[in-house]
Amino acid sequence: MKRFISTILFILILLGMAMSILNFTTRVYASPSAKFGTSTQVTNLFEQLIYYLQGRWMYGNYYCIGEPSDCSIVN
Repeated sequence: MKRFISTILFILILLGMAMSILNFTTRVYASPSAKFGTSTQVTNLFEQLIYYLQGRWMYGNYYCIGEPSDCSIVN
């Protein structure tokens, strides 16, 4: 009985280690309604209107434009 429990625990430990390694290898895909880009302050009203209509508004006069890795908001 002790050997059976030890085997089960060993399998669970190996499974946990495998799952934690696989957790870092998955790719994440955002939905089409995601906002992405660099959080940038825009003061030009025409550019604000363009970015707002594209759905890139965050707060105040800050918009998500540019580099996608700096600003990512998924609805």
